[in-house]
Formats: sequence, C-alpha cells, structure tokens
Amino acid sequence: MMGLGLLAGLMGLGAEAADCAVHRVAPPDVHALSAAGGVPRNSLVRRSPTASCASGVPVEVLSTDPLYTADPWGGRACVPEVALAPVAGVSWVVPAPWNADDQRPHPQPAGLLLDPLPAVVACDAEALDFGDRTVSLAQLGPLRPIDPDTLRAVLAVQAASIRRFGPVGLSDVLWTHTGRVSLPWVHWETEAELADTFAREALDTADRQERAVRAHGPSEAYLYFKGSDALRSDIWATPAAALALLDAIASWTERCTAAAWGSAVTCAVQLGDLSWYSDRRPDPLGHRDHYAGTCADVRLFRSDGSRYEAWWNRPDDRPGFAESSGYDVVLTGRFIDGLVARPDVDRVLFNDPAVASATPARGHDDHLHVCFEGP
Repeated sequence: MMGLGLLAGLMGLGAEAADCAVHRVAPPDVHALSAAGGVPRNSLVRRSPTASCASGVPVEVLSTDPLYTADPWGGRACVPEVALAPVAGVSWVVPAPWNADDQRPHPQPAGLLLDPLPAVVACDAEALDFGDRTVSLAQLGPLRPIDPDTLRAVLAVQAASIRRFGPVGLSDVLWTHTGRVSLPWVHWETEAELADTFAREALDTADRQERAVRAHGPSEAYLYFKGSDALRSDIWATPAAALALLDAIASWTERCTAAAWGSAVTCAVQLGDLSWYSDRRPDPLGHRDHYAGTCADVRLFRSDGSRYEAWWNRPDDRPGFAESSGYDVVLTGRFIDGLVARPDVDRVLFNDPAVASATPARGHDDHLHVCFEGP
C-alpha cells in the first residue's frame, strides 16, 4: 500500500544482488512524527541503490510503527539522510492490534520481541534475520523499534503490573521514541462496544461522547477516558511516574475492596491526561502542568457505578441524571488521603473544601490532578 508522496522523484526501481543498509526512520526533530516526504517515524527501511531521488535517499519501506501512522505503508520513498538512524542495538516488538475491529493480518504474534537486525542485508533479500529468527518480508507486519533503556523501562512496568494485577503482555505497555511509557492497557474499546457505552451512559452529544471510557487496564482496576485530545495522545509518563502511579492504583484497589468501601466498579480509577509524547513545552495538547510526564488527571469517584465524570459542586449534565452529581465525597477523599500519604507524591489538586488533604486550584472541580516527584 502506497502512502502519499512515496513515488515522487523515483526512477529505476530495480534491485540487484548486493548488500544494502537498513535503517529506522528517526527525524532529528524529536517532536516530528514523520520525516520529510511523509515516511512515518520508526519505519524500518532498506536503501535502494539502483533508485534515485531528486533529494534525499531512496529507500524501500519494509515495516511501519502503528503508533505513528494510522495505515501501513509500503513501497519506495525518498528520505533525508539525516532522518536515517542505525539499527544496531535496537530490538523490535510486534505490536498488538489496537482493538478487535482491526482485521488486518498480523502474521507475527503480538508481544514477540525480536533481536536487533544486522546493519546490512541483501538488496534482493526476501527475508530478514532477527538474531536466530528469520522472518520473510511477506510475514513481517507492523514492528516497533525499542532501544535498550526503553526496553528495560517497559519490562519494569510490565513486571510491576503482573505482580499487582495479574497477566499483562509486553505489547500492552506502549512507549514513545522519547522514552515515555504508558500504563498497561489490555483492551481498547471497539466501535460496537463504544456504541453500547454511549447508549448505556446516555452520551447523546459529541461533547459527552468525548468523555467516554475508551480503554481498560488489567482487572478493570483502572480505565482511560479520552477527553478532547486525540486518542492515545495523552497517555504517556516517565517510567518512574508510571511505576509510581501503578503502585498507587494497586494499593488503593486493595484497600478499597478489602475494606468494602465500594465495589470493583466504584473503586476503579478513571485516568485522563498524563502527558504528550515528549517534554515539549508548551504541551501541544494545551496542558499547563503535564509536559514533564509526572502528573495525571483522575476523575472523581462516583457511588452509582456510572463511568462518567462527576463534579463536586454541580449536578450531572446528562438527561435523567441531573437530580444528583453521582459524586462520592467519601471515596474520593479516601483516595486522596492515600495519595498524599505517599512519599513520592508531590501534590494533589482538587477544589472540594470537604477534602482537606487536597490543594485547591482553578479548574479542578471535576477531576484530581496528582503529581509524583520527578527523577
């Protein structure tokens, strides 16, 4: 499948039996999600010495990273030399489909960790050697490169989640090229499930639908609500903050259910904004205090089992829910008390004067803002 602009400037597309360098696409601008010409970041490419470009280096796109492109790319492209990074020392992970609606073929099992590639391969090779595993190009599918430091961070998050919540796959933990990581997300809502959510929660407008839960953590202990930002654009944290947040959620879940403060449904932690892909400031998503990757927004707890936002100072805005806010001041207060007692929590912002352990701050009537200590 060709992306726009891939054929521009290309001539003489034959390949000969010689050695060709392989690279990953890594634009020098750390905030760029694609190279000049539109080739997505993290794409695996092989040089095409018999092709030519008006500018840049002619390459063959072998595989792409689904985090940086909505559609798989293939064919020939022109890429600036400066955007081509070595593959030495970089491992590759087979990503999982985002949800069950993804019917594209994924020939390699999700979560498979592949060894680094050699720096050169035959220009006409129809397979690649990832250490002792040979994968044909026809069976390659999407791949995500991961450097050793980020791999250690991802494995640490996976291990921490397994200890506290049970089985989690490697592909359930996401990461960015800047070393930010996500909490493990074991299920993303399909379109059919999302339609059921809209009906069940009376989300009858685009604004309300934006606030629906879109992903589920292990054991349903925590959930992700999208908000107005693009899906998955705001789920990133530093590895240390991700580990701290996981531990805080696990500790809360154990206390909440053991003490019968609520059910598994009402004790679940609903997470919103963490940070963007990197520490760019100002954050392109418009966040004032999230760029560092150490803060998270958390919805207020509800007593009615609804997975929708609540306000401490106003009623629910949905039809049929307006007689109350659903806000559970006791559960919310206990959750905040547990956070502020942690030595790694820097501050918790929330405006309800009945919750004395939180710090008031403008704009925090419908969610908490918790920040962990930086590295």
